[in-house]
Amino acid sequence: MERLRNEIIVHATYVDPGKGVGVTGAFTQPMAIIPIGRLDAGDYEARLKVTMAEDYVNEIKVTEPEKQLNVFNFEVKKVLLPSGENIVD
Repeated sequence: MERLRNEIIVHATYVDPGKGVGVTGAFTQPMAIIPIGRLDAGDYEARLKVTMAEDYVNEIKVTEPEKQLNVFNFEVKKVLLPSGENIVD
């Protein structure tokens, strides 16, 4: 993960299980919780970039270049509490 001002980039690697490897037919939603620290109020953009690591082909590891799969835009707002304290929501 890297953070550049208001842009957060998450790098991940997908590894294909390969031919002949036993897998379930279940739908899954793999996830990871990545701490990014406290964010100031403002607009942000998060990008997911994935490298596809394929199995070995003729004893040579084949890896596709990194691809951007998704972009999420979000806003962090400041909230004023009745006590007068500011918090980030």
